[in-house]
Amino acid sequence: MALFDNVKPITLLAGAAVSQARFVKIDNTGRAIQSAAEADDTKGVSITAAAAAGEALEVVCQPGCRVRVEAGAAITIGDAVESDASGRAITHGGATARRLGNALEAASAAGQFITVLFAPGAGV
Repeated sequence: MALFDNVKPITLLAGAAVSQARFVKIDNTGRAIQSAAEADDTKGVSITAAAAAGEALEVVCQPGCRVRVEAGAAITIGDAVESDASGRAITHGGATARRLGNALEAASAAGQFITVLFAPGAGV
């Protein structure tokens, strides 16, 4: 599968280095950075990488699209997912965590890439 489907990505400037296939949020300067906490206000998924602040970054932001995300741990098909401290997908479970979608594929370990139905919402 491609890195995303159903929508066109938008171009944002990176506020720091951002890896491909990570959940991203917007920092206080209006730039995209990797989500770093379960309660972050995640806005999308990076489909390109940025090596440093100021570089262009392609981000998918449209809820309801399928997008590839790097897993931060084992994930079961159908699990609701949230961001770990590196912007990777992990199983949703924290009381303050923002649900970011559902896994459409399983991951047996961190570092694998899975398809997620991106559908950000409030915590449980």
